[in-house]
Amino acid sequence: MSLTDSCTFFISNSRKWSSSGYRMTLSLLLMFVSACAFGQSLTEPFVPDTFTYKQLSIRMKTESSTGIQNVLQTKSGIAFMSSALIPGSAQFANGKPFRGALYMAIEAGALILHADQLSKARKKERAYEDYANSNWSVVKYARWLVGYHDYHGLSNSRIEELRNLVRSVNPVFSIDVDWQAIPIQLLRDIERNTLYVYNTQKGSNNFSHVMPDYGSQQYYELISKYYQYGPGWKDFPESKFILPWNGSEMSAQFYLGRDRAEAFNDHYRYASNMVSVLILNHVFSAFDAYFTLNLKNTRLQAQSPLSVDKSFRFTWEF
Repeated sequence: MSLTDSCTFFISNSRKWSSSGYRMTLSLLLMFVSACAFGQSLTEPFVPDTFTYKQLSIRMKTESSTGIQNVLQTKSGIAFMSSALIPGSAQFANGKPFRGALYMAIEAGALILHADQLSKARKKERAYEDYANSNWSVVKYARWLVGYHDYHGLSNSRIEELRNLVRSVNPVFSIDVDWQAIPIQLLRDIERNTLYVYNTQKGSNNFSHVMPDYGSQQYYELISKYYQYGPGWKDFPESKFILPWNGSEMSAQFYLGRDRAEAFNDHYRYASNMVSVLILNHVFSAFDAYFTLNLKNTRLQAQSPLSVDKSFRFTWEF
């Protein structure tokens, strides 16, 4: 048996040794490796720079890795997928703890902020909806719509139907009562054929929107955004039928509703931004792991001996 074969036999049986002799085993192993190198150098010419202790350390570290850690240290595609799923995981496996901790910290921070902003948005949205339900009435808006046609002398094929409906009802600002009094389709047909009067000048454009279904996201958005629906608020004067484009005739409740809607929408936008941060964190972490491992493997290949016969390799398993 040659000296090289003896090295291989000695090392391959090392995992059979008891753990209590680990330190002594390691010392003997290093001595034996040195002997192998020395013995081989006696039979073969010495080639400078074909082997260094740095290379030995790198190989020992790589070869001693097992399981998924070994895969993450050798397969750039797997490292990419690992950090894409769990940012920082491949960085930790490849000896980049600072980068790994940074990606994980960004992930945790973005998740916490997203949950926090989403909770605040939903809480403020419910508060705004309660406010709108108590201060905006479809009956008041319908009554104003009839007066608006009369004030500006507008013609509409279905306005008389609405007039007959609202003649005997008053707004009570209760969603269970007011929304039962006005047929939504009738209201929409009238809106589609109602001219928007700027000051006292009749324009050529009809109302820009029709009433959405009650309780929908669009419904709560429109009643505090477009001046057309301003007259439905409780504090809007019933005798005011002019709607300037600059909103100067809108009531305080209209603007308060607008501000409340804007507040919860800001929280939703912030939460959405945190989702973007999470996605970017996964992407950057994945590509960082991929290119870092490829660069590491390239450097190891550049440092490896040109001739296999002029170097030795051992496997350390325990």
